[in-house]
Amino acid sequence: MNLHDYIATGILEKYVLGLASPREVTEVEHLRRLSPEIRTELTEIEKRMEHMLMDTPVHPPAMAFHQIVQRLDWEEPAQQESSSPPLEKPMYTLLSGKTMTISIWWRCAFVAVVMLAIVMAVAALYFYQRAHALEQMLWQR
Repeated sequence: MNLHDYIATGILEKYVLGLASPREVTEVEHLRRLSPEIRTELTEIEKRMEHMLMDTPVHPPAMAFHQIVQRLDWEEPAQQESSSPPLEKPMYTLLSGKTMTISIWWRCAFVAVVMLAIVMAVAALYFYQRAHALEQMLWQR
């Protein structure tokens, strides 16, 4: 089969879009390694598709932003007066005011762990000093 006929079949477009079958993918990748013409055609197809997608973007609905903000439970930024310059990034404040309650047992466990850590640190320092003193005594004999 001629390369121009192969290019005209549309298999390269299917490959770029990710719609080609596994057999077609291996075939195109094999031809891509062998033929510089296939490589350049694939690059051109990718560029054409990119330009086409960039020229005709699909904008989200106008209410999408407001629905997302409501779902996140954020306050929308207040409209600024015309005399002040607009902010580059709008600031949001969390409105929910949710609080997290911690069980008394977890608080006790945390206090116990902190106390244990302090005791262990003091014991480590004490035993380090004792070992150092004993080592000094051994060296002096």
